[in-house]
Amino acid sequence: MNLSKTLFGGALACAGLTANAQQFIYSATDTSGAYSSFAYSYAYGGVTDISYDSGNLNTASGAYSAYFGGLDTSTSQTATSMNVQGTWDGTGIAAYGYGGNLLQQFFTVSQDAQLLISWDFSGTDLFAQALVLEDPGLGSIFTLDGLAGDPATGSTTIDVFAGQQYGLVMGLNAGFFPFYFDTSTQFIDVQLVPAPGAVALFGGAGLLAARRRR
Repeated sequence: MNLSKTLFGGALACAGLTANAQQFIYSATDTSGAYSSFAYSYAYGGVTDISYDSGNLNTASGAYSAYFGGLDTSTSQTATSMNVQGTWDGTGIAAYGYGGNLLQQFFTVSQDAQLLISWDFSGTDLFAQALVLEDPGLGSIFTLDGLAGDPATGSTTIDVFAGQQYGLVMGLNAGFFPFYFDTSTQFIDVQLVPAPGAVALFGGAGLLAARRRR
């Protein structure tokens, strides 16, 4: 077997994987037009940062007060990820920081894929939630609710399919109450990853390309 040709075949497979990488396609509303994409971040004593631009739901707020200490909150998105997070600095008379954030985004995906959802809100008062909806009909396909007793840390994957619109709502919605004076970053994170079969398919294509060049 010609090693250079094998490597070339592998490079083609990698290029194909990159060119066909799954991406979020963001929408301003659900299919009915009744609900809009938006995001906000708020830290007590600071300015509430709000965005209604579905393609740029990146917000941030930070503030310090003698009572609540310092808190930074944010929402962010890229072509393959969405995130809400907050960090309290551990100071202040009240011994907790107060603020929150929320991201509501409607989207489709360019190809069948999976959402890798991970979270850690163990250092908050558990006012944290995430919800993935299938639209039309707004049927829930994933829910996470700290107040309902769902685990404060964890991860999961769910399948999403091209041609179907979805809605994502997630936020750390009340305060960052440090039960154990936890000043680590609290977050809910969603990453778009290839479906397992897609990775295997591209790997097979690379092997076929190599074999044809023997």
